[in-house]
Amino acid sequence: MLEKYFSKAVNHAKLNSKKFFFNSARTTSKNKASDHLFPHNLTRNYFTSRTSRNSATKLNNFFKTSGTRINYSTTTTSRLLFQTLRVRLQHFSKLTQAYAAGNPVKFGVVISGLKTLLADFVVQKYVERREEIDKTRSLLFGCWGICWLGGVQYFIHVHLFAHKLFPQAAAFVAKSFNAKLADKVGQRIVAKQVFLDQFIHHPFMFFPAFYCVKALVETNPRPSAEQSPSSVKEKDVKTIVEDEVIGYAFASKIETAVKTGLGNYAKNWQDDLKTCWQIWVPAMTINFSVCPLWARVPFVAGVSLFFTMLLSAKRGAPLTSEDADNVKNGLKRTPSEFAAEMEKKQHEVDVCEKIAYE
Repeated sequence: MLEKYFSKAVNHAKLNSKKFFFNSARTTSKNKASDHLFPHNLTRNYFTSRTSRNSATKLNNFFKTSGTRINYSTTTTSRLLFQTLRVRLQHFSKLTQAYAAGNPVKFGVVISGLKTLLADFVVQKYVERREEIDKTRSLLFGCWGICWLGGVQYFIHVHLFAHKLFPQAAAFVAKSFNAKLADKVGQRIVAKQVFLDQFIHHPFMFFPAFYCVKALVETNPRPSAEQSPSSVKEKDVKTIVEDEVIGYAFASKIETAVKTGLGNYAKNWQDDLKTCWQIWVPAMTINFSVCPLWARVPFVAGVSLFFTMLLSAKRGAPLTSEDADNVKNGLKRTPSEFAAEMEKKQHEVDVCEKIAYE
């Protein structure tokens, strides 16, 4: 790829010959030799040239034989490389924005699904420190990301907030920063959206659904290996057929997951909401103030993934020298200290999971 990019300049230089280089060199400063490293016109026309498959070595040889005073050094190569990458990234960004603006639902669903899969991998590998990845769990949480984050949140943040309740939201986002500071009505609209999202959507919709899905993932529908075969044989044939074919077992699993999930949320709702508001009130304020409508769901996915990586880095950090000395010397903690440490670690895992699947 790099040879292809560099060869574009060779092709253009051969077409324009020496006059191109001498005219471009006149535009640079005569007092600084570094200004003659690369002509400005060559840099500009390099990006517009679209044909050639020669190598960067031919470009260097052409400069030497052309009679121009251009030092094609390593600095020039690095500068050209970074400029090329920057332009290519800008072009890719424009294409992505154009597609996302034209297909906001599809884009949000794909981003949310991929983000949730990646976040679940990070949680299992570096937060919970599992030796093997639970693929079934990752698949279920991937479906959670597609359905809830990509579907439900898009409906709430874009269709309900921006199109139904607050039609002026899109116009406020498009304004300049100074215009936003002077627009008090738009600021109140942003505050109302943040209030509905953080004090209605999250407490009464997101967290209950999340806890139920988590309980469903953690529920084992099959008898464990420790159960004796006789316990299974005691069930009559009719009950087995009803459980497996008709789906009574699955319905029972759903009912158990809902009861367990809502019970866990009732125990943890205060800590969950405090953690949620510390992160998402500022984040959603930025989201509803700056991001265009198509970028609201991807912005949430990006913030969620960032904090997941941050917490996983904290959980997966190596032992400090003090910890290593304690292990080496065989120092033992009291039961109360061990219990407090385990509770703290479990709390960190729970916080990371809630942020990861946001």
